[in-house]
Amino acid sequence: MGCCHYFVATEGGADSFTVEMPRIMFGRGVMEEVGERVRAQEIKRAVLFTDPYLADSKYVAQARKALTDAGVDAELYAEATGIPNRIGGVGLTREDVEELAASVACQRRAIGNSPRDTTQQDIEKIFARAR
Repeated sequence: MGCCHYFVATEGGADSFTVEMPRIMFGRGVMEEVGERVRAQEIKRAVLFTDPYLADSKYVAQARKALTDAGVDAELYAEATGIPNRIGGVGLTREDVEELAASVACQRRAIGNSPRDTTQQDIEKIFARAR
């Protein structure tokens, strides 16, 4: 990831800089590839950042195994970061669930690739459980 580490604002100069984001891969099998891809970058140590909820998931286990199998020393960081993971943590209440679900239901990226039909009522149930 490229970044201008020594950015200094100057009179008449730019007031911002650009950070190039790494390529993000999606799809089946990408978790098994992560170790080889990291090793190809000559990285010997890596940290997996996640939240406590996902720390014991099969996805984190797959990524960690792939890294270890590729000879990469992988540490796991799953401490609470203070970022809310429930809708109540951002000030939403049960009364907000219907409006929130309606805004999600119309977003193709949110439900368009779901393996089953997802209705607004389904989304409301998910949000109600996430309080």
